[in-house]
Parts: sequence; structure tokens; C-alpha cells
Amino acid sequence: MELQKMFIDGEWVEGSTGKTVPTLNPANSEVLAMVTEGNVEDVDKAIAAAKKSFYVTRGWRDMDSQTRADILLKIADAIDAEKEDFAKLEELYPGRFEIKYDRNYADYVYETEKLAKLSGKKYHSKKNHVNKFMSLYEDWAYEPITKDNVEECFRMILEWRHENGCDEDEEKNAEICVAQNALRLYDELGFRGGALRVNGKIAACTIGEPGNKKDTMIVHIEKALTEVQGAYTVINQQFALHEGAAYRYLNREEDLGEDGLRQAKMSYKPVFLIEKGVVREKGLL
Repeated sequence: MELQKMFIDGEWVEGSTGKTVPTLNPANSEVLAMVTEGNVEDVDKAIAAAKKSFYVTRGWRDMDSQTRADILLKIADAIDAEKEDFAKLEELYPGRFEIKYDRNYADYVYETEKLAKLSGKKYHSKKNHVNKFMSLYEDWAYEPITKDNVEECFRMILEWRHENGCDEDEEKNAEICVAQNALRLYDELGFRGGALRVNGKIAACTIGEPGNKKDTMIVHIEKALTEVQGAYTVINQQFALHEGAAYRYLNREEDLGEDGLRQAKMSYKPVFLIEKGVVREKGLL
């Protein structure tokens, strides 16, 4: 059985004592792995290495947000490349584990080109909403979210919060807090977004980021003022047209079991859903 070592100062090392301890399966006490034993000396080495990384070499500390994001995305891609390991569970431990999928957490994935063009009978009603918006509001424009308009987007989110009674609804309040924090840390988190300006005022905004897969953009947040008819449909289309242009797919995430949200997401005709589930060992809580 391969020994699992400690990772200190960029290297996998054995503990100072040279001793090992077993990691046991709590269900049947089976030895899953042997792990090197650490002590105070090893902890001191790890702390010294962390301090050196932060105060001396300063690589990660001084790195810009985009470079950090690129590194994290590469790590995520490596993890994604190992997803077939889940399929090996049944092969290695037949009948031992079960995967429970939850439809409420399945991500909706769309072809970007179709959301941008809204062509054909399937999108006829969406196209009508866009055309009506164009006829009602001559003074409108799409613009990417930047440092020049991010504060206006924040104020629009505050207005949305007020008109939707978020302070009296715990779930809505949590949701809108996420949107506010996303705008406050927009550059630091490496987000990409777009805003819809109508009659000189921001009426809708969408925030997303490139996914682990290079052909996919993920949409995290989308809000629009209800007083502007068709704003949701238009910001959806314009975001796909501009920010999503370099990506084949748009992942617009889950519906959390909300009937209205599910109906809205299905109306845009997803090409597929990404199932999510939890792996559990049978017989355990």
C-alpha cells in the first residue's frame, strides 16, 4: 500500500519521526491508506514554508487576479479530467456505493449561438419580446460591466432588492447579497458581465465567468427591473451575443426546484442538463 506523505515547501515528504499511522474506513475498520505521522517539528516546517511563500518569494501574493484565475482553472480542468473515476466506483466496489441525483440542482446548458440569434419557431415568442422591447425603448444600449458602470449596476441591484421585498424573504435576501458582493469584488473574482441601459439608466445586468471547460461560459447572476418590459429577455440575448461570443455553450445553472424558474429555463430549450448528485456508501447516513 502506497504511503501518503505530507506536502511541505513544494515537496511530498515523510514525517520527522519516520512513523506511519493507518487511515481506517469508519464503516468496517478496513485500512484505506497509510499516512506519514507528523509532529511539532513538521508543523514548524510547514509554517516556515508558508511564511516564506507569502513574505519572501511572494509569487501568489503579488500575482494579478487574472493569472490566479488561470491557474485555478487549470487545476479545475485537471480535476474535471478525473471525473471518470466516479464511474470506477462501481467497478472497484461493486454494490458498495450509490449516487443520488437531484433534478433541482441540474445545470441548464444552452448553445450560445441560439440564445444570441433566437431564430426559428422554437424561439418565436422570445423574438417577439425582443422586438417589443425595441419598439418601446428607442434609447437603449448594451455595455460590458466595467469600473465605469459597476456602481450603477450595484444601485440597480439595490432597487431590485427593494421592489422584490428581499428584506422579508431570507432566501431572496441571501441571493441578492451574493449579487451585491459579486459586483463589489467584480475585478478581483475575474467576472465577465454585461448591462442593459434604457433611457440613460441601468435596467438589467448579467454576471458570469468562463467555466472549467474552455467552450463554456457560466452565468451566475441575472437581474432586471420589472418596470422595463422585456428587459430579462434582451439582457439574456445581448449577454450571449457579446460576452458569450467566444464560447459554444452557456451554462445558466440550476433552478433549485422553483417552478417558475424551471419553466423559464426550459423555455430557452437547453441542449442538455448536467446532472449533479451525492455519492454515499450504502448503509451509512
